[in-house]
Amino acid sequence: SYGRENLVAVERLHGAIESLGGDAWFDRDELSAGDHWEKKILPRIQRDVRLFVAVISDATAKRSEGYVFQEWREAMKRSKKIAGRKFIVPVVVDADYQGNLERYQGLVDLFPDFQELHFGRARAASPTRACARH
Repeated sequence: SYGRENLVAVERLHGAIESLGGDAWFDRDELSAGDHWEKKILPRIQRDVRLFVAVISDATAKRSEGYVFQEWREAMKRSKKIAGRKFIVPVVVDADYQGNLERYQGLVDLFPDFQELHFGRARAASPTRACARH
């Protein structure tokens, strides 16, 4: 799940996930002309995807609205019903991210459940080894 401002990074991250053997649903590949995107995306989040990757960047943190936030809310609702496994994995794509969430505080305040999660790193959209294990 990503904001359009992160499309280039997400395309590279998607490729990296697939190269690791992952089967990653990506709207650019899965949606066709004329599809009602909300009716295709939300049901996947609500019941189909096994792991929800929330892509985070400075650009996303500066947004005051966007459909991406609706997707994150749906993922948080579903995560409350899942026991025994990870569901949401937030991944920061900013190249200069050093592990300090303070710069994303607005997002963390908006989505307090994210505070409880360890953020993965994918500098230049290349996931770290620790992030790739998920």
